[in-house]
Amino acid sequence: MDRITFIKGEKRWTSDNSRVRFKDLRYWRLWGTKQVRKNSDNTGKSYNFSTCLSEVERYDPQKGRWEQLAPLNTARRALAAVTLPDGIYAIGGFDGENYLSTVEKYEESTNEWIFVSSMNYPRCTLSAVTSNDFRNIYVLGGFDNGPLKTVER
Repeated sequence: MDRITFIKGEKRWTSDNSRVRFKDLRYWRLWGTKQVRKNSDNTGKSYNFSTCLSEVERYDPQKGRWEQLAPLNTARRALAAVTLPDGIYAIGGFDGENYLSTVEKYEESTNEWIFVSSMNYPRCTLSAVTSNDFRNIYVLGGFDNGPLKTVER
């Protein structure tokens, strides 16, 4: 990934100040839940705020469009995601019934998600950051039937 997307209000920009088109996304998302399934005429209005997604899409700046990648092994919402040199990590979240402690890593070379070491505590609506040396992931706070005040590495 060579661009980061920032969303501020209604303006959508990448780190190099080029515009990103979000209209090509198959679903609009809020915390990983399916919001609107777009019909072929882009007028879809099927709202569902409880369906968790396993779908993953990536924006290709050379082609100017979104492309679908391998799905996550576990559909989830309210997760955190970070990148390290060896891949993208999908951390925790909520699967519609359970708070998750599982972590999946995206292997770009094989286009697949693999499970890696789980967190000690399940959590959703968490924050995650990487260390300056890109050797560790820190997971902060979150929710599991109540606010969590823990940090994991």
